[in-house]
Amino acid sequence: MTVNSIVLSNQGNKSKLLGEGRTLTVSSGGLILHSAGTSIGEAGNAASGSIVLGDAEHPAYVWAKGEDPSSPNEIWAKVAAPGGFVSAYTGSLVLGGDQRGIGGELVVNAGTLQLGTATAGCVLARKLPVRVFANATLSCPSEDALHGTVLKFDGSAGWFGKVDLDSNQSYSRLYVRDYPETPEWRNLLRGTYGSSESSAEFVRDDLFTGNGTLIVTSDDIIKPTMLIMR
Repeated sequence: MTVNSIVLSNQGNKSKLLGEGRTLTVSSGGLILHSAGTSIGEAGNAASGSIVLGDAEHPAYVWAKGEDPSSPNEIWAKVAAPGGFVSAYTGSLVLGGDQRGIGGELVVNAGTLQLGTATAGCVLARKLPVRVFANATLSCPSEDALHGTVLKFDGSAGWFGKVDLDSNQSYSRLYVRDYPETPEWRNLLRGTYGSSESSAEFVRDDLFTGNGTLIVTSDDIIKPTMLIMR
C-alpha cells in the first residue's frame, strides 16, 4: 500500500503488525504516531513487515506524540529511509530491530529516541551519522546499538542534547558544535566518554547521562609518520 502521509493512533486490541512480506510506503516520508502506545510491529515478530519512508531526496519525518515514557511509540517494522530519518516531535519513540535501511543521517530533533530495549536490540548501518540536537535525548539501553556510527552533538548557545547510556557503546568518531559560538564541527579525542555516574576517562555531564560508557575508537588527529633513512 502506498500513501502520501499517514497518521496512526493507538490501536487498542487491534493488530500492530503489517504482515510478513508486506510493505507500507509513505511517499512524502511523513509519519505521525498520534498517541501513547501507537506502534508499528513488535520486537522479534517477522509479521511486523516493512515501511518505506520518503526517498533519497526526501528524509523520513516521524512525529512521536506519545509523551508518556511508560507507553512510548514504537517502530519494529523494517524501515527503508534512504534520505535519512528524523525523530521530530516531543514524545518518546522506540526504534528497534534491523534498521540498516536507514541512510543519510539519523537525527534526534526533539523528544526522546530510544534504540531498542534492554532485551531487544536495534541494528543500524555502519558509519551512519547520528545527530542529537539541543534539548533532545538519545537513549541506548541495548549494547552497541550505535556500533561504528558517527555521533554528533548539535548544540545551541551552550545547550546540548543528551545521550543516555544504560549500557556500553562504541562509536567511530565523536563531534560537537555549538551555535553561534563555535559553528564548526569539533572532533573530540578517542577514548572513553560518559557522565560522572560512569567510569569514563572523559567525564562530560553536558553530553551524557547514565552509568554506561561510550568508547570512541578513532579521531581526526593525524598520526605521526616515521621515516627511516638509509
